Amino acid sequence: MTHHFSLTVSRLPRTLCLTTIVLSVSLVTAHAVQAKSQTLDVHNLNPLITNIATAALSDHWADPNRLLFSTQYQLANYFASSFTANDVAWVDGETHRLDVALRYGLSEQWQAGISFPLLRHGHGFLDHFIFNFHDTLGFPQGGRKSHLNDQYLLAYQTHETTVYYNDRASKGIGDTKLQATHRALLQTGELFTEFAIELPTGDKYKLTGSGGTDVSLGSLLVSHTTLSNQVLTWWGGLGLSYSNEKLNHLGVNSWPLAINGRLGFGYPLSDQWQLKIQTDMTSAHYHSDTKVLGFPSLQLHLATTYELDNNQRWSAGISEDLISKSSPDVTFLVSYEIGFAL
Repeated sequence: MTHHFSLTVSRLPRTLCLTTIVLSVSLVTAHAVQAKSQTLDVHNLNPLITNIATAALSDHWADPNRLLFSTQYQLANYFASSFTANDVAWVDGETHRLDVALRYGLSEQWQAGISFPLLRHGHGFLDHFIFNFHDTLGFPQGGRKSHLNDQYLLAYQTHETTVYYNDRASKGIGDTKLQATHRALLQTGELFTEFAIELPTGDKYKLTGSGGTDVSLGSLLVSHTTLSNQVLTWWGGLGLSYSNEKLNHLGVNSWPLAINGRLGFGYPLSDQWQLKIQTDMTSAHYHSDTKVLGFPSLQLHLATTYELDNNQRWSAGISEDLISKSSPDVTFLVSYEIGFAL
């Protein structure tokens, strides 16, 4: 079946408001300096698909004989329901994800790394704020009801039979990723190619793991151009991942292959501050007519990065779904990384 989808009109006022707030930071006087640009390693925290592997499209790099430690916290709030002639999908709650990663520089061209997430799916605390925010600014609620604030419910029904129902919070360690990354220096920039294996250390019934060993391969190009005498960094890449587990605990077959893409821009505001805008796309994961499970996702991320020195940096940002229901309504993120010499 051919799916037709578009940017939801009700999302546009909120997205434009969010963009205006973040871009107002650019009023800070900017110098002609090329800040170190790092991709935003964000994840789609739709609780029914966040445990499925996607290829890493990242330029986080450890120089030879150095360790790079990074951690990132994401908080996603979601409310979405999708009804078709045969299927009904419902997700309502919040997901917390804390990623911990360690990379080691083997040479100028190679690095090795290991990473794992800690996840919690459950009742939220942002529903009241989001509901009042929409109400104050006159934005559509997207089906939100005040009496449903802060509940947790995941459900899927097909042909009038409930095949999945979950209203109990869960938490645990996710799948552990082992990765090898190659960096090639090109005339147009740097090309990062990463191969990864995800080991099933998570629990698929708690929605913290896929239940199988997954592999992925992704490439990302990072390049630079000038805009109004300022250095603009941009990055773009594509990835392919394979999962050998059909996630039958949901009662829905999944596609074994997933494609994800990333496109972003970094603009230096000063020697230490950088503004970042990034979009992430992931193909549909399930054989389903519902938007929650069977549609691709598209997210917009806006963030700023502050470099304490050459070895440390902080980032903070917010994400918005551009294709509604297939990813959370809003996601907040904070990340930190530091390099060590051995």
